[in-house]
Amino acid sequence: MSWINKHKRVWRVAILVLLLVAIMGPWTFDRIYVPSEYPCSAPNIRLEGDFCGTPMSGIWIFSWIIGGFINTGVGLVTGATVFADRGGEFLREFLFIMVLLLLVLPFFSTLLLIVRGDRRRRQMFNVAAWDLAAGAGLLGASGFSRPHWALWGIWLYIGLAVSALVLEVLTLAAERRPRQGKRAMRMMVSFLFALIVLLIAYGLFTGWGMPNALIIAATLFVLVIACWLFVSALALAARRMSARVWIYAGLFILAGLVFPTSMLVEYCSGRQQFEPLLAITLFLIPSIALVIAALLLYSGLNFYKEWQNVGAVGGWGSQAQRKHAGRAAAVVLVLGALLLAKALHNLYWFMVWDTTYDSLGYLCLVVPVLAALFSGATLSIALPGRTNLAGYLYSLLISALMVAVSARAQSVDFRQLTEERAGRVSQAIETYYAREGRYPRTLRQLTPWYSLSLPGPVIIYGQDWCYDGGDDYYRLGYVYREHWSDPRLIGRIYKTKGEAPDLYRMCEEEVVALQKRHPDYPYEYWMDGE
Repeated sequence: MSWINKHKRVWRVAILVLLLVAIMGPWTFDRIYVPSEYPCSAPNIRLEGDFCGTPMSGIWIFSWIIGGFINTGVGLVTGATVFADRGGEFLREFLFIMVLLLLVLPFFSTLLLIVRGDRRRRQMFNVAAWDLAAGAGLLGASGFSRPHWALWGIWLYIGLAVSALVLEVLTLAAERRPRQGKRAMRMMVSFLFALIVLLIAYGLFTGWGMPNALIIAATLFVLVIACWLFVSALALAARRMSARVWIYAGLFILAGLVFPTSMLVEYCSGRQQFEPLLAITLFLIPSIALVIAALLLYSGLNFYKEWQNVGAVGGWGSQAQRKHAGRAAAVVLVLGALLLAKALHNLYWFMVWDTTYDSLGYLCLVVPVLAALFSGATLSIALPGRTNLAGYLYSLLISALMVAVSARAQSVDFRQLTEERAGRVSQAIETYYAREGRYPRTLRQLTPWYSLSLPGPVIIYGQDWCYDGGDDYYRLGYVYREHWSDPRLIGRIYKTKGEAPDLYRMCEEEVVALQKRHPDYPYEYWMDGE
């Protein structure tokens, strides 16, 4: 312990050097289609199925994503790119940059400690940065069905993140009291032991053929250890970390929840290389929101208790302190309520879109319900006395709300919902005609923020309304299909006014756009009634 604290500058510099080496190493594969009966030529490596891949460095990923984001952003600013056409791509690249920010953040936080020295807030921020980086690295590695040790760059990064996290926590604990340092040492040893068990179990499942009974037993053992570590770490973080940390984390997660849930459907159904990672990330954001909301509830209850205690003392200084505690309690509780509301809202619309495809049903609730149970257990451990009942109530209430929201979403008829939305668009067109004396040429003339303000059809994600308009006529329709696996895409007309001079088949352009987006799916175009 004393050696770690004495030579912290040395091992921090070493970690930064190794971190640069890890980023320059291979992180992913540039996949190409090669049937399994043919060998992969060097430097390609055989991946799962009929694919080979060339290892690509982390620097290539950083430059590719940031460059694409800059190009799209410049196009949106200069007008060369229309937001409605490239908005989804811009948001995807923005989410990629947010994940990359988590990966590079520890480099700058550690560099700040080396240059400016140790301060408790800097150290706590550095610990949080390494924690998020380790999670983001493991999330990226989980995108592969089995471990590829040729990607030594991402595995070196994960090892460095875990090692740096352990060393920083030990350093932080040693600077307080020796007894706490020993306790932290025991916790870190337990953490490393559990991590080794997790990695061994992962290797058993993916690389070695083991009997089913042994795999089940090992899985249960790993899950018990993982759950114990997770809840213990959350309870410790709730007691030790400042409420500002949870406020900043809550604002960050709330920004992530603002993105439409329906984007997740597009990510899951796509073929792009990084979409599985984004799908996992977006799917986990509501669950993370439940955890952060629980930690905000813990901070709010502490502020409320402080508000009560200070009020009993009296005095001018006490009144000012009481006022501050009351405001802080209101802020954290309101932010927690916003997180819960937005997480449930996103869950609702994700379940609605889920019914348009091969529905997973209540299986989508497994991770969020586990997050609610873990959050409640954390509150029960961290809160003193009878207030720990809030943890049990949190678990029961949030789980019940998620089940109710999911049941309501699964009862929605998405075809009828599409008809209702088409009625709203038709009403907006008629309002435009009453104001301007003519029908809009395109739906974008209805509002500058058409793609955000007018809802689209709920049949296939990524589709838009089919519209043909002139001064004295318009036709409104949408692409329809009988079943999610049906390759026949039907151009359905919802409403017409006047006589259109060009009688081309409705929704041809939208069907072509869907065929370009999903070239592997055998879509066929049909007109309604054919």
